[in-house]
Amino acid sequence: MIPQEGKDVTGFFLEPAGPSTTVANQDQRIPEGTYNIENYSSQKYPSNFRIFNSDVSNERKILLHIENFPSNTEGCLLCGETFGKDFVGGPRINGEGGSFRKFKEIKGFLSQKGPENVKFNIFNVIPDKEKK
Repeated sequence: MIPQEGKDVTGFFLEPAGPSTTVANQDQRIPEGTYNIENYSSQKYPSNFRIFNSDVSNERKILLHIENFPSNTEGCLLCGETFGKDFVGGPRINGEGGSFRKFKEIKGFLSQKGPENVKFNIFNVIPDKEKK
């Protein structure tokens, strides 16, 4: 799915538990803020993306990826359409879970816009209107 022109991609992300830090190798949350996004690929996470800013180095390798539970974060951000306590994802539709669909949406958006033209905003508090 590729978003309509002029529309942002929104969703929910699950991070490791605990306080935010800018220090690498801590398996902890990143501070809320605005991040740059760039293409990233490894054997484990081919055709992926990592986020960074002036406080959180790209060498920290904060990746976006598909999974649902805190034990899957490995210091990365897990994406989803919905959230719950210690869970991010969404219902299975045609064999695809919400984390997979949200990642595909993000990937399509970045393919269309170019990662260098996109800013990634992290808010550590979910606004009341979005709570379930």
